[in-house]
Amino acid sequence: MLEHPSLRLRQWSKSADTEGEPTWLRPIADADGKRLGAVRLRGVPASSWFSWLRSARLNVVEGDDDSELMQMRQSWSLFNVWELSDAEDMHVGSVYARTLISSVGDCLAYVSKVDSTHVRIVDPAGIEIAGIRVCESNTVELTFNATQTTNPFLRMMLLACAIAMDPAPKPM
Repeated sequence: MLEHPSLRLRQWSKSADTEGEPTWLRPIADADGKRLGAVRLRGVPASSWFSWLRSARLNVVEGDDDSELMQMRQSWSLFNVWELSDAEDMHVGSVYARTLISSVGDCLAYVSKVDSTHVRIVDPAGIEIAGIRVCESNTVELTFNATQTTNPFLRMMLLACAIAMDPAPKPM
C-alpha cells in the first residue's frame, strides 16, 4: 500500500465481526479507486464528553488478506498524541497535532494548514514531503512527494497523520 504515490481514505462504514462486536472500517484506495486496505476500529466510537479518557486503537490492514500493516494507539493525555507501531509491534513514532516524531525522538515533519481542506507536511528543512486534502464525499487524499519519502516508515507516519485527522466514525 505504501508504495503508491497517493492514497484515499474513504468514509467509515459499520459492520460486525465474527463475534458480533461492532466493527468500523474505513477503506483505503489508490488514486484509481482500487481497494488497497482499510483502517479498522472495533467497538463503539466515542460518544460522551468523557470518552477522551479512553484510549483508542486503530488497526491498518492491507492487501486482499487484510494483513496488518500498523497499529495506532491514542495516548491518554491532555494532548492528542497517537503512538504508531508496525505489524511486529515495534514503535515507529508519534503523531502530535502538528508534529511527527520518530521512535528515537527526532522531529520528522511539521503539519501546516493551508486552508480548511488542505494541509502540507514539511520536513525540518521546510521541504514539502506530503499533502493531505479533503475531497468529495469527505474522502481524504494523501499524496506523497516521491523523492522525499522513500523510507516506508516515514510513509507509515504520514498515513498515520492523515488518519489521525479524523480517527473515528461519528456516533449515531
